[in-house]
Amino acid sequence: MIRLHERMIPPLRNEFHLEGYFYFGWVIVGIAIAVLVGLLSIPFLRRLPKKVAIYFLIAGAIYVFGVIGMEMFSAKQGFIAAETSTNRGYLARGLLYGVYATIEETLEMSGILFFNYTLVRYLQFIIKNKEEF
Repeated sequence: MIRLHERMIPPLRNEFHLEGYFYFGWVIVGIAIAVLVGLLSIPFLRRLPKKVAIYFLIAGAIYVFGVIGMEMFSAKQGFIAAETSTNRGYLARGLLYGVYATIEETLEMSGILFFNYTLVRYLQFIIKNKEEF
């Protein structure tokens, strides 16, 4: 709703003269936040059963690759479009940008879905304490 990461792009791009994969400058902040959250999650993950912790890590990796990794591919395409087109709108970015955006959103939703699946399975295990995870 507030589009915070989109608001970060112009000031970061202008201040640091970002281009290519970092054309959408918010990914620099996103990488720092992802690393910080990952490091802060280590004690929590260590207290979980090993399989649950691994599944949570996989879910997080899928999500973060979607959010940041694919955004960087989109940024590269956006940078190319900005450099080569007089029309700087969404359509000027082309089909490849749309494909990247679709993969990005799919990975984000897949990461969330896998996290929710793991969480529900773990909760079932805790409640029933019968079925092995």
